[in-house]
Amino acid sequence: MKELEINKKLNLWQVIVLVQLVLIIFLGLLIYGQQSSLVSQKTYINALKEGISIREQNAQILSKRLISAMTLLQSATREITQDGVLTQEEILIQK
Repeated sequence: MKELEINKKLNLWQVIVLVQLVLIIFLGLLIYGQQSSLVSQKTYINALKEGISIREQNAQILSKRLISAMTLLQSATREITQDGVLTQEEILIQK
């Protein structure tokens, strides 16, 4: 009788230990998956940050070029009009 009771308790403990081992394995796999996901998200965020910084640099370069072009156009306009107003007739004569 005692042996039967001991065997039942032993089987119960074996089942408990087996379930715990399975849970530990699944939790380990879950943690590994979460870690992989986190690493890929960090990589994606870094790529986005790099893209944004490149875009900002390009915008600054284009802005500087636009300012330079506008300055050149303004100085060319002043040079053509000689700081005065150019009439329609003078424009036709120059052509």
